[in-house]
Amino acid sequence: MVAAGHVVKVYNADEFDKLKNRAQELGASPSTLDNIMKDVDIVIISVPTTAIPSLPKELFADAPENVIVVDTSNYYPFRDGDIEELQNGKVESVWVAEQVDRPVRYSRT
Repeated sequence: MVAAGHVVKVYNADEFDKLKNRAQELGASPSTLDNIMKDVDIVIISVPTTAIPSLPKELFADAPENVIVVDTSNYYPFRDGDIEELQNGKVESVWVAEQVDRPVRYSRT
């Protein structure tokens, strides 16, 4: 996305200096959790599926309704453990949308 001319912000829970270095390598801007949703058109969630329920519930609270949410997490039971609803056939993007309280577009990577 950076190569296509988009402004890209990245966040992770690691120490900020590591995030800054990685963002610089990618040509992106490091962000804090408080600022990650400001002035964005698209949010890409790319964390292990098991981490999605622990995302802050207010994460999308101030994001406009037209912000597109894309999930690239891909559920792997060997990594994420058994998530009963997904094991029983619930579509991953539906499950993620329920967790973040936003419609989600699913991207299998």
